[in-house]
Amino acid sequence: MKTYRPLTSALRQLCLIDHAIFSKIKLIHIFNNTLKNTAGRNHHGHITVRHKGSGVAKIYTKIDMYSRLFGIPFTINSIYYDAYRSAFISLVLYQNGIISYRALVYKTFIDNKLMSHCSIPNNMKNGDSCIIKYITPGTILCNIELYPYYGAQLSKSAGCSSLLLKIENEYASIRLRSGKVLNISMYCMAFIGAMSNKNLRYVKIGKAGRNRWLGNRPTVRGVAMNPVDHPHGGGEGKKSKRSFPRTPWGKQKKLPSIRLLFK
Repeated sequence: MKTYRPLTSALRQLCLIDHAIFSKIKLIHIFNNTLKNTAGRNHHGHITVRHKGSGVAKIYTKIDMYSRLFGIPFTINSIYYDAYRSAFISLVLYQNGIISYRALVYKTFIDNKLMSHCSIPNNMKNGDSCIIKYITPGTILCNIELYPYYGAQLSKSAGCSSLLLKIENEYASIRLRSGKVLNISMYCMAFIGAMSNKNLRYVKIGKAGRNRWLGNRPTVRGVAMNPVDHPHGGGEGKKSKRSFPRTPWGKQKKLPSIRLLFK
């Protein structure tokens, strides 16, 4: 993490990821793409996700979420920041000449040699990928497939990890970070270790303008709106129009207390 001298008020609390850890080599253009900014609107032009819009143009990098090039060692060539993902990504070079981008696992560095396994591995390291059937219970996993050949769908965010509890009857029990236990096929792929960028929780934006660069629009309280815009709008002062909190679409958000029900 990097802090700044408080030369201005915007720099006083600013704490960002230190970009000195990233490689200076440019991303390979064949893996890059640009995504249309929908600003939270659907194909009718109606807002379906609030508080989205504007933001700086970003590059989307296609990464390998399947990791099924078994038995071919590869080396981490460089590490990059990704605007569309909270975790870092890395450029990997396989021994047979194939190159691709993969999500970076915590405590894996440039020049580390890793591999994808499809059988009982002799020496499994942090950052390797393997079919869950051959992983020892009690191992920390990330980038887990929910169904075989569907690509990684679980524990993909920065610092996330899951715990492999047991394997029986062709199903693996995995405890997610939330505490929920899922039973998935033991033929799914997973990475060994936790995701990179564990310090993301300590990032402080510093000023409102930086949030606008990220594409986040301001969040306005419902009681500050007009009645046409929100069920809480209108009235004098801070008085709400309805007895219970409601969503912008009028549905009840919280159940009333028992005392109010039996008045």
